[in-house]
Amino acid sequence: MAKANTETAKVMVLPRPGKARRTSAQAWIERTNPLTRLSLRAAQGIYDTARGGGYTRLQYIYAEIEKTDPTLFTCVDRRLSALSALGWRVVANVEGTKAEAQKKILEKMLDGAVGLSAAIEHMGLAFFRGFSFCEPYMRDGRLAFNCPPSWEFNRSPDGTWWHNPLVIEGDAGGEGQTAFDPEAVIHLERVRAVDYPALALYLRHEVAEDEWGRFLERYGIPVPEITYCCTVQMARRRFARETYGSYTLDTLCAAFDIPLPHHHDALCDAMACYQLYRALLCDFGPDPRDVRPYRKKAKSVPKPAGRFSTETETDLALRTLRELLVDVHPETFLNPGDSMAIAHWMDRNVELSAEPPFDAIFPYLFRMISDKPLSALETQEFFRLLGK
Repeated sequence: MAKANTETAKVMVLPRPGKARRTSAQAWIERTNPLTRLSLRAAQGIYDTARGGGYTRLQYIYAEIEKTDPTLFTCVDRRLSALSALGWRVVANVEGTKAEAQKKILEKMLDGAVGLSAAIEHMGLAFFRGFSFCEPYMRDGRLAFNCPPSWEFNRSPDGTWWHNPLVIEGDAGGEGQTAFDPEAVIHLERVRAVDYPALALYLRHEVAEDEWGRFLERYGIPVPEITYCCTVQMARRRFARETYGSYTLDTLCAAFDIPLPHHHDALCDAMACYQLYRALLCDFGPDPRDVRPYRKKAKSVPKPAGRFSTETETDLALRTLRELLVDVHPETFLNPGDSMAIAHWMDRNVELSAEPPFDAIFPYLFRMISDKPLSALETQEFFRLLGK
């Protein structure tokens, strides 16, 4: 960083174009709700662009679902509120008069810093969006922070980060973009970003089952193993329909004196359903049949040609991994979606990790999802093990 001539001058590490301004076409992106008419076909294109490091559209979508999805909104709010409420202290890693003097200067600067809490919350968004950048600078003798939004950044396949202040969609390093060193600013990157599965859940809720199945086949988003209790089934096991006249939620809530101020409102129904569950347990006791596993639809696996399949479990796992890595190159950093898909494959095939060739493949995969690209020789060996 160059030295400022005056106390109030800003020396920006994140490059900004001089008098350049967004055109009306470029500004249209920011004025438009990215979730409007978002289809799986469009989402697939956006994910593919992000795989190449073009994050603009995907980051806009992440920011929008953080505001519109109630569950994700709560998660973001609780995480950022907890971060901003934390105290801070300056720790010297060496002893001595000079270190103590520097510590006191830093403490004084942070005490009078402008927007410190906002900068901490901005960095906390990396847990949801995958990355955040923040640049400290001096303003009128006080420490301040420049926190560009996440959609102003792209990354090349070689790992180079680019600042895209004009928010022009396209490949990293294109028009109006400037490369910068992330080590020169405060930065945080997360491989497993929360917003990736959150967007998948949003799409699951908004699109048809057949489209969703094809989306899962392509991106490998896992469905969690869960159990559940159905209050209708619980009621049927405990009393006859004639007892209260019906098994509907409003009828049973009235019978058990459970408030239901706004029937068919999602939150009111959920709270009433939980209280009904508790009432049935308290009045009639538990039944082992109440807890049931959620049975998701079996995922169709393409079979080799021929009347009978001779494909072994090892062959199937290798073929699935090759299909998963068709657009992935181990010498580059993985995006959050690729890392999550690979981690999910490893979880499903962990019992094979001690058998050849998986005993050699798994260490390479661990490095890849840990943001440690393979060397050229290691990549050649990795592809040889895959049979590609």
